[in-house]
Amino acid sequence: MLQIFSLDKDGKLKRSENPADIPALLADTKSVFWVDIEDLTQREIDVLTNVFQFHPLAIDDCVKSNSYPKIDDFEKYLFLIFHAVNFSGPTNEFTSIEVDIFLGPNYLVTIHQGPVRSIDIQREKCERNPALYLGKNPDFLLHAVLSQLADNYIPILADIDDNMEELEDLILLEPSKEVMHQIFKMRKVVLQIRRLLGPQRDTIYQLSRGTYPEISKKSLIYYRDIYDHMFRVHEMAEMYRDLVAGILDLYVSVITHQQSEQSHQTNRVMKTLTIMATIFLPLTVITGVYGMNFHFMPELHWKFGYLWVLGLMVAVAGFLVGFFKYKRWI
Repeated sequence: MLQIFSLDKDGKLKRSENPADIPALLADTKSVFWVDIEDLTQREIDVLTNVFQFHPLAIDDCVKSNSYPKIDDFEKYLFLIFHAVNFSGPTNEFTSIEVDIFLGPNYLVTIHQGPVRSIDIQREKCERNPALYLGKNPDFLLHAVLSQLADNYIPILADIDDNMEELEDLILLEPSKEVMHQIFKMRKVVLQIRRLLGPQRDTIYQLSRGTYPEISKKSLIYYRDIYDHMFRVHEMAEMYRDLVAGILDLYVSVITHQQSEQSHQTNRVMKTLTIMATIFLPLTVITGVYGMNFHFMPELHWKFGYLWVLGLMVAVAGFLVGFFKYKRWI
């Protein structure tokens, strides 16, 4: 789906979905227009190729939609790749959507597969105040789009922070395998965000240096503001990476402590059972001997033989208990 935003002669917003309107807008160098393409099809590819006449390599990057953030200078226009991010806090599911951008003398073209919340918000702003975004140079509109993409990272990082606190509580209350899986999933999300933020921060830095004629000197201050924003967001991602590592260490420490407690408890039980077995072993020997029933065993016909054997067993058991306490085994 292709949408064209421009200003009419009265300064009001004009929307169109007809690619045939683009050549006239390109010819009018005094007007600024924005083309937003969602779900690239062959129809839109033909517009990029034949109407805008973009470089085949840039169009190929748009079709593949698997490139890292970057900026390419094609002399007559700039080609940028950024990534919008979505994060579901309850499930820790993270997705990124590539946003391809062409910045020309009087136009801005954005391309993305599927809806992008940041683009939708900027489109609504443009509809409410078209003169602000389409009445200036296209680099100001690009700044607005990039700023919106950068702002969308803040609530996502806030959700990650909340999830980390919940994971810490779960680790202390009930460290389970499910908690461990959530930790590794969170670690993967943070690493993915960090991997995207680094190149995007560097791209914004290049735009803010004034090396590209497509970015006017008046707009450089806005791009420096985006760079400061991206720098802070990248630092937050670095901090969360360390926090995830700390949470993982906490999980390992708690599990190790629990295993140590269980091992200690098992050792105590085994120690007790061993002591009991040791105490009763000589008693079993004694009863075994007197259970042989040989004919010439004098104790068999002794009146006090049974009481004597019981007393002997109690004495042996008492001696062993006292001996174990003396050795501090119990």
